[in-house]
Amino acid sequence: MNEKEKQVLNYLRENPQSTKEQIATAIGQSRSSVTRHIQALMAAGALRRIGSNKTGYWEVI
Repeated sequence: MNEKEKQVLNYLRENPQSTKEQIATAIGQSRSSVTRHIQALMAAGALRRIGSNKTGYWEVI
């Protein structure tokens, strides 16, 4: 897990209902970079999405 992925996890622990755009703004990355980090975290089993894209939230495992 790299430093940016750790930043994404830390942000999502505090703000589980955040959108990718909000995460990108908070950590100073592009939306596509955040998407890549989230995919890597989900593949590693450190993060999952609960519910729908509109009303769901992120769960840090």
